[in-house]
Amino acid sequence: MNSLQAGIQALGWAGQGAYFGRSVLQWLASEKAGRSIVPGSFWSISVVGALLMLAYASLRRDPVIVLGQVVNLGIYLRNWHLERSATPRRLGVRSLRMILWGMAITLMIAMGLSLGMDHSPWLLVGWLGQFIFLTRFPLQWWEAERRGRAELPLRFWQVSLAGSVLLLAYALWRHDVVISVSQGFGLLTYGRNLALHQRQAEGRTS
Repeated sequence: MNSLQAGIQALGWAGQGAYFGRSVLQWLASEKAGRSIVPGSFWSISVVGALLMLAYASLRRDPVIVLGQVVNLGIYLRNWHLERSATPRRLGVRSLRMILWGMAITLMIAMGLSLGMDHSPWLLVGWLGQFIFLTRFPLQWWEAERRGRAELPLRFWQVSLAGSVLLLAYALWRHDVVISVSQGFGLLTYGRNLALHQRQAEGRTS
């Protein structure tokens, strides 16, 4: 491994370190509360992790991960704003239009990066996994805008688990240790949060 590759991988590990840290904080806070909750620092750490992972995926020319990180970054920033604002306001039409344009441009860049890749069926698995994975934050975003606060509903964890399985398979095909470790750990946290949601639902019905 040359110095450039080592530097790229270091970016990836730093980004995953941030994601790992937020997941541990969320996990511990949820265990303490006995239900799935989101601590305030979750979103600020998420922003740092997304920026690092966007740089990593761009340098690796991985369109699937680039698209995911850009979309996630926008949603993390919105949740960070909702968390910090005493009187959160709904997004205006102009702001929403800018976000949609940004996503469209990112999608075109990602598709351009994919032109030079081996068009294996595993690439389709990656795109499908990323599509499923990305729907979890629009679901969460919708709930956050509706309620005026950032939280993670049950469907967020269900969709996360499904998308993570496919992205793990894609990352193994790409021989991407950083993403493989990330998705493997993600499966544990998503499963545990689903269990906590189930316990909370059983507590309400008993």
